[in-house]
Amino acid sequence: MKYNIITTSDSTYYYFLKILINSILKNCDMTKISDIIVVDTGLTEQQVEEIKSKTTQVRFIHTEKKTNFKGGIWGEDWQENVKGKTEYLAKVVKELKEPVLMLDSDMMVLRDLYVLLEKGGDIQVCHRPKHEVTYIGSYFFSINHEKSIPFIESWAELTKSGKGFVPHESPALVATVKKNESMLKIVRLDQAAVNVLDPQFITDQTLIIHFKGNIVSNSIEESINARVHKRGWTNYINLYLD
Repeated sequence: MKYNIITTSDSTYYYFLKILINSILKNCDMTKISDIIVVDTGLTEQQVEEIKSKTTQVRFIHTEKKTNFKGGIWGEDWQENVKGKTEYLAKVVKELKEPVLMLDSDMMVLRDLYVLLEKGGDIQVCHRPKHEVTYIGSYFFSINHEKSIPFIESWAELTKSGKGFVPHESPALVATVKKNESMLKIVRLDQAAVNVLDPQFITDQTLIIHFKGNIVSNSIEESINARVHKRGWTNYINLYLD
């Protein structure tokens, strides 16, 4: 069985998107991946062509959105992308019969991801038991096509209904898991495997790291410096920057 990977990016997140795509190409068995799907919310034509030149297995969903970094790291453009990504995930899962893995564009793959598919379940989520928001929306794997569609639609609707400048997708995911856990086989993956934020927490089981924002940044350059270089990821990303 093959699977697909979907992510969302605009032009300001291209730095991260490039790392994600290059790390997938280097570390994953590409014969097991049908498509890498990029939801384009404001990439430039040059950026799109650069990604296309890397592999024929990437395809773009071009939206009418043209976000950048308006309002900073958790500003209105970021909010628009967060609220839209579950909507596009639902559309893609409806279209495809194969499993679909959704990753945030500011992530990097360290090892082949097919082992995640082998863990099974109807859906997979990233579990953070010590965090007040126990599931994080940066990772989601739709494995059972039919069973996961209602879940994703409910998650998307709840995410879109959120008010104010806070990340609604993860609290909405928590609520949707609670609502559906008796009806679905939900595999909960520890963040040590699919959502490592700091190099010191990498283990032999780590597959995905996340350059997650944790401070307010007013420019993408400031955000990259805080999320990548100050956190100690510089040497890790060198393989994946052109």
